[in-house]
Amino acid sequence: MERSIFSCLVLVLGIAATRSSHAGLVDLSLNPESSKSSVGELVLIKLSAIAQNDPGAAIAAVDAILDWDPVYLELVGVDDTNDAYPWLVSGFLLDPDGINDDRFDGDAIYTALSQTATPAAIPDSPGWVLTTVVFRALAPTNTTSVSLVGALGKFGKTRVIDFSNPGVDLIGNHNFTAKVTISENRVPGPSLDVHPGSCPNPINVRSRGSTPVALVGSSNFDVSLVDTTSLWLERRDEAGGAVVPKRTRRDDGARIADVATPVNADDCDCHKLLGDGIEDLQMFFATKSTASALELDQEENRTNIEVVLRGSLYDGTPFEVSDCVTVVGAGKGAWKQSRKTGR
Repeated sequence: MERSIFSCLVLVLGIAATRSSHAGLVDLSLNPESSKSSVGELVLIKLSAIAQNDPGAAIAAVDAILDWDPVYLELVGVDDTNDAYPWLVSGFLLDPDGINDDRFDGDAIYTALSQTATPAAIPDSPGWVLTTVVFRALAPTNTTSVSLVGALGKFGKTRVIDFSNPGVDLIGNHNFTAKVTISENRVPGPSLDVHPGSCPNPINVRSRGSTPVALVGSSNFDVSLVDTTSLWLERRDEAGGAVVPKRTRRDDGARIADVATPVNADDCDCHKLLGDGIEDLQMFFATKSTASALELDQEENRTNIEVVLRGSLYDGTPFEVSDCVTVVGAGKGAWKQSRKTGR
């Protein structure tokens, strides 16, 4: 990886940074404040920004130094799926202090660079999600922490650089810690991933295509043992009816392939990770009939709905798994937008 020109630019701006009396400050935070995971699972920590006094003030860049215990957590990277703004650069770049030379030693500096034509304008509460930092749980502990650090090394600083005044650091409160409880390896079971590799998981109620769905296998759940004729999908709140996978002449609507990675998250969080080396059961549902049967076409656009896949193994053992889908294409204006996005 070559040294980023932007890293050097932010460094120069940061050295000269001074606070402006008229500029509002930007707080950086980590959330959720506490979460639970098991060894081997992913831990998702959102890095967010909130403007204190001047919502909408444009920023040029963000540097955020993260600190954690590498005995318990391993840095995987960032997931920008849920970002409120399309950063020009977002990630852990090489830096003059060498903080990111070894990203497995318990500290790293995250950098985001704003678009020049339409710079990021941070709002007040609830603010913006800048990125989601992805860790993997390594060992059990009652509590371990991911923290924001103000400075590290000779040049490394947590800061928010003003777009209009590139010498101005707008950093406000950033004394935040996210605590993680890690339990022993639980017996991993199956999980569900609607639209593997996509986040959020869209269901376009006007689409005439198909929606891919994966029954995600694990070391303790062999998807080849699933009776594929027993599978049906419905809503957790029991609104509407149920649908089954599309059947073809060649199969009964399902095939074995490694297409997804399970996620340990709450509140309909998701990620874009694909295969994890363990085979999954991939199936396809007719999108329009699924939206109709589950009454998704009666929901507001961008509504999150929990869906449940139920079925059984060949020996009769029942199971159920769930995931959240996001309604797309509802309403006249949303139809035009969905045609532009293709979702």
